[in-house]
Amino acid sequence: MNRVGDYCGFAMRFVGVGYIALLPLAAPPAADAACQRTAPEHYLCYLPHVFSLPPGLHVLGIICAGGLGIYLIVRRLSRWRRDRVQRALTLMARMPASLTRPSRRPPVRPVKPRSHFGMRGGVPH
Repeated sequence: MNRVGDYCGFAMRFVGVGYIALLPLAAPPAADAACQRTAPEHYLCYLPHVFSLPPGLHVLGIICAGGLGIYLIVRRLSRWRRDRVQRALTLMARMPASLTRPSRRPPVRPVKPRSHFGMRGGVPH
């Protein structure tokens, strides 16, 4: 079941990146409304639109591009958190053992080595 989730996530990210790459070449469904006002997408009005996509594909592309953005933000935050934990563990590794080990721990007794293989005292080798 993990593979299905991985494959769906890859497909969503792939479609999102593809939509972002094809957006300047495809005419958005509301191109006339975007060209009449001053918007950040105003540069799209002056590009030659090679082809147009149906509104359903635009909606799917916008959803996948948004999912890609969310995925990248979550990935960045998880890496930041993992690096922070790793740094804390590195600092703890530099501390003396007397500070990191609880003081009420019983002393460790050495374990006698086995004289046989298996669980029932078989023939010693």
